[in-house]
Amino acid sequence: MDKQTRHSYEFGTFRLDPAAHVLLSHERSVPLPPKAFDTLVLLVQQSGRLVRKEEFLRTIWPDSFVEENNLTQCISVLRRVLANGEGSPVIETVPRLGYRFVAEVRKIRSRDAEFSNAASHEQEVSVGEFSGAANGKQEPAIGAGVIPPSSARRFIPGWKTALPLVLVAIALAASLAALWISRRVEAHTIQTAGAGRFQTLAVLPFRLLDTADANDFLGFVLADDMIHQMGRNKRVKTLPITAVYKFKDLDTDVLTAGRRLGVEMVVAGQLERSNERIRVDVQLLKTSDGTSLWKKSFEDSSKNILAVQDAIAVSLDQVLGAGPRNSHPPVKRYTTNIEAYEAYLHGRYLWNNRTSEGLYKSIDYFEKAISLDPGFALAYAGLADACAFDTMKWPRGEAAANKALEIDNTLGEAHASLGFIRMFWQRDWNQAQREFKLAIDLKPDYATAHQWYAILLAARTRLPEAILEMREALNLDPYSLPINADLGQMLYFNHEYDLAIQQCRKALALDPTFINAHVYLYDIYSKKKMGANAVEEYFAVQKLLGGNIGWSPVAEQSLRKAYNTSGLQGFWKARVAALKKYDSGAYVIDGVALVEHLMRLGRKEEALDTLNRISTTSQFVGFDLVFAAVNPVYDDLHGDPRFLDIVRRVTPY
Repeated sequence: MDKQTRHSYEFGTFRLDPAAHVLLSHERSVPLPPKAFDTLVLLVQQSGRLVRKEEFLRTIWPDSFVEENNLTQCISVLRRVLANGEGSPVIETVPRLGYRFVAEVRKIRSRDAEFSNAASHEQEVSVGEFSGAANGKQEPAIGAGVIPPSSARRFIPGWKTALPLVLVAIALAASLAALWISRRVEAHTIQTAGAGRFQTLAVLPFRLLDTADANDFLGFVLADDMIHQMGRNKRVKTLPITAVYKFKDLDTDVLTAGRRLGVEMVVAGQLERSNERIRVDVQLLKTSDGTSLWKKSFEDSSKNILAVQDAIAVSLDQVLGAGPRNSHPPVKRYTTNIEAYEAYLHGRYLWNNRTSEGLYKSIDYFEKAISLDPGFALAYAGLADACAFDTMKWPRGEAAANKALEIDNTLGEAHASLGFIRMFWQRDWNQAQREFKLAIDLKPDYATAHQWYAILLAARTRLPEAILEMREALNLDPYSLPINADLGQMLYFNHEYDLAIQQCRKALALDPTFINAHVYLYDIYSKKKMGANAVEEYFAVQKLLGGNIGWSPVAEQSLRKAYNTSGLQGFWKARVAALKKYDSGAYVIDGVALVEHLMRLGRKEEALDTLNRISTTSQFVGFDLVFAAVNPVYDDLHGDPRFLDIVRRVTPY
């Protein structure tokens, strides 16, 4: 009886066996949801070819009507799982059309068809019976004699007839061994130069030798441009610019910075400007022992700094073994004005800190970038994001995002900005979802788009998807303070309190002053009734804010006394009393905080009454209220028709 040939596929560290429904990495099983596994099979089998969305939906969900969101979630799962391999992106998004599997795939025949002389009725031998079958390959072990098992020896002819074949096999084995040795030598040479087994790379901000100006972000410009250039190299995974922000002002040596970032290689450089000339000294170091893998100096006119940057990237690509330069798509530069780009990056740096002062200062830098280059679409997107966080300025943010798209309608960052405004200010969640999904399609590696889409999913009570999407954002930008903290909030919403605490602490390990993580920890500790922890997180927030409504040193003493006397219940009662002083009847300043503390005290009727009043005054409906349906502080109100009516009012589905 004929046997059907079965194939498996290898790419990077992974081996995919569709028939057995198994994905392995380093010979260990990698779990995948069924639809995500089927999606991977289709991508791998069509490797290098565009697989349109319609084909996915028709093949993976043949008997169901599903939205493209199902496919997007499967792709997100696969990107997160496959990133645990060699670190290189393997799934490419083709905007509005579909996806393409871009990793090199090797097709392995894991079961032979029946031998051609089947008429002899001899027993078939599976590849799995040979010495090399553990990894699904048919080749014998290189440099070793092969003794076939008894079940296969019946196919060996007489020794006189077989002698020429044996000699050929020996010669072939010797050739293969020589080839293997030469490749090992070549691989060792590449590793010594910085490629091969090295997978992770950080590009630190270039140090400026001729300035003490803290506002000089030219070193960031060079680092950011190189990071984008290195993003095309499939041999390394380069950390995003946000990962190295903290090393701008810190007096940290290069190797210590690399070790703190957990990377295997680090690029560092210094820039010197004199007499309209620039000189850039760059080196590539092995983080573990400080070995210099590459070092070179570049010099040109100060007007040609981008040309210098290109020369650095080309040279580094050669060292890292990125392949022919023209095999990569060109890196898109949104401005050729270095000063404008410097202002833009400074604005992003301030915006990512999420402080009130930083947000307002970032607006000044984005405006400066726009004044220097009115066609700089990214600067308009940055301005949109900064204004979108302000109650009074968000309409200006909407105008800035639209201007960015007028210049470049494929700018994923601007679509994400619009999605944020649609979600929080205009409460048009369907349009917000369309903008977020479009942003992700246009720029799948834009972590903020995944982050904000996760927030929308959480508000819509789709918490498992929200956590998955937030983890995708974190995978893309593991050093982002907002993303690390927001994942903690998502876990809190999902009642995974201990994991939420761990995640928020990770954010604070990156920056102990990041206020969002402290706010979330106060909520989590309050829910777990961990009084001492909750109180300290509350005062950490007040210290970072410089005081809040109703707060003063005297108020702090009063609150601490209330806690010491009556525990967490006494602390909450004191907070309610302080917040009620600012209740005018028509609305409550900081009303959401008042409602939440009333709920913690079990005063549900009073909480519902206050919640109803503030939810009818849209001016004072804050961001937090959109999470009313999933915030554990409201668990005791679920099922109450009055609460459900309020949820419907503030969270349009």
